[in-house]
Amino acid sequence: MTNYIALIRRDIDGVYSVAFPDFPGCIAEAQTLDAARRRAAHALATHLDDLDLTGEGLPEPTPIDRVMGNPENREAMAFLMPVAGVARHAVQVNITLPEGVLDRIDAFTRQHNTNRSAFLTRAAMHAMRECGRHG
Repeated sequence: MTNYIALIRRDIDGVYSVAFPDFPGCIAEAQTLDAARRRAAHALATHLDDLDLTGEGLPEPTPIDRVMGNPENREAMAFLMPVAGVARHAVQVNITLPEGVLDRIDAFTRQHNTNRSAFLTRAAMHAMRECGRHG
């Protein structure tokens, strides 16, 4: 299991924000510390899914002394966010779809400069996240 450093800060309005130095732009905010940590875990999982879809590898975790040595991070509290099962690989599958649905998927992927596999993976991940929130 790999651990990445998360930095949590509390602003003057009492809102907690969590950022990941190894994943710029991956952030979460909440009114409570526990909610911020939960949202951070979800944000990181979503970010890693996106990296997986694009085929980008994961960076080596930055050492804590280097992260905290950055003057911008000195006021933050650091904690480790475990990431399990990130060494995934693609598996080819055969599926059956209605022709009209496939035509719409192909049109969408051409318009958005992506491909069927990436589209279907994102759609599946989105559906599972939504079911997890509502089910």
